[in-house]
Amino acid sequence: MSQSPRQALTGTEDARFHVTTRNHGDSPVEVITTLDFDGMSESPTVDIDAGDCQATWLCVSGSDLSAGEHEWTITAGEETVTGTLSS
Repeated sequence: MSQSPRQALTGTEDARFHVTTRNHGDSPVEVITTLDFDGMSESPTVDIDAGDCQATWLCVSGSDLSAGEHEWTITAGEETVTGTLSS
């Protein structure tokens, strides 16, 4: 899994995460990709063919964010990535 979040937001800008999940196996898989962000959660399911990858956008509305630091976690399959975003 790779992801590319921004490090800081301005005003009511949305927090957007571009997540790419790759299937290294030889069979199609269904992967739940979860974004946990300050108590909010989004969990789309992604179908990935063998040897392929799938890109997904996960978003949190900027109007839902207060000023300050926001912890986030993205989990896809058995892999987890965490970080902090400032607004």
